[in-house]
Amino acid sequence: MANVIQYQSGMSNGYFVIEGDSVIAVDGGALYGREHVEQACLDAGIDPARIRLIVATHAHVDHTCNLEELRQLSGAPIAVSKAGEQDMIRAEMPHVFPRNSIGDEIMAFARSQGGMPDDYLPPITPDIAWEGELDLHPYGISGKVIFTPGHSLSDSCVILEDGQAILGDLMVEDQFTHGKPTMAYFGYDPDRKKANRMLLPSLEKLSATGAQTFYSGHGGPFTRAQFDEALAEAKAQDAAL
Repeated sequence: MANVIQYQSGMSNGYFVIEGDSVIAVDGGALYGREHVEQACLDAGIDPARIRLIVATHAHVDHTCNLEELRQLSGAPIAVSKAGEQDMIRAEMPHVFPRNSIGDEIMAFARSQGGMPDDYLPPITPDIAWEGELDLHPYGISGKVIFTPGHSLSDSCVILEDGQAILGDLMVEDQFTHGKPTMAYFGYDPDRKKANRMLLPSLEKLSATGAQTFYSGHGGPFTRAQFDEALAEAKAQDAAL
């Protein structure tokens, strides 16, 4: 069974997945700087030279921070879905739109604070821009990365064969979610019905993997029961639109 180590970096989580002598890193948190990466490795007891691959779950700033620092420390390639490649290269702020009432709350809060953060987005050129899915076996990890757009156009999930999954922002729990996990409160399109037409099939695809433990970019981890409850709520919200 793979050992998934979750660490918090500012508002977001980063991960190391360890199986035998192999390690992959997933996302890099939101506190930007080499010292944060070095500390995360130290706390996890990981020699950066053991990292064989760096995976971005999607091309949002609070997940791509420190990926370049991880690459410099480890020498490992950075992989992102093809849909997120240009966003990372151009260091463009992603377009996100509220998908439900929680998203509305967060956007109102962001506006009250002067808008979404955009002054520390680092340009990154990925080494691997994959389509369909990315096999992790060549990197020593029993699993794959699958394409699951909906929160953004570039979302992907790490699916391990032992029933663990790393979801990025497809399911989150933070100070805005009122004490329980929820499916993505931001979507890629201002038309919520249109955003859901991409998100809900991705969530069903994720459900069909049979994963039982879900790691999020914010909060978590979550159980299968929590995932199923949040998915049912997302469907009910969609039906009410």
